[in-house]
Amino acid sequence: RKEKPTGHEKNDKLYISTRDSAGHGSTLPAQLNDETMTADETLPSSIPSEISEAQRLIPSIQVVTSTPHFVSATYERTPYTRIKILLTFPDGYPTHPLIVNIDQDKVVPPGLKKKLEKELGQVAAERARRHDQVRAVWDRLVAFVDTNLFVPCWKELKKCVDLVQNSNSSS
Repeated sequence: RKEKPTGHEKNDKLYISTRDSAGHGSTLPAQLNDETMTADETLPSSIPSEISEAQRLIPSIQVVTSTPHFVSATYERTPYTRIKILLTFPDGYPTHPLIVNIDQDKVVPPGLKKKLEKELGQVAAERARRHDQVRAVWDRLVAFVDTNLFVPCWKELKKCVDLVQNSNSSS
């Protein structure tokens, strides 16, 4: 008896269907990582092909500007969870990891900016020497925003945590 997969199968890969709040659907690979790559898949070999591949795999990221030196993009789950990201390709890329910058604005306070830049920079560093750093960083950004429902109130949440810590330390 064959078990049914949790998503759709296409070309021996598992895909999941998703719908946004407006009811628009998309189909994405269940996981975008080494475990889902098959032996016949190859990594992009240049910065433009890497950006194109990342856009194909993660269409929810909107590229604003793309050059051989950097790519500026935005991910927006809702108008209150829009994050702008700038990836800079250093000399010697992909041997040297991407430089990740998150724009600070009303949605992204300084603490969240620092946390995201550190986490996404580590993702790029783990992928050093490979032309899939853009995809890995974008994938982690989308996963963070989609699973963290407190992004729109990050600053207020931080204030609450600080108040609790301060009241506990003064008791």
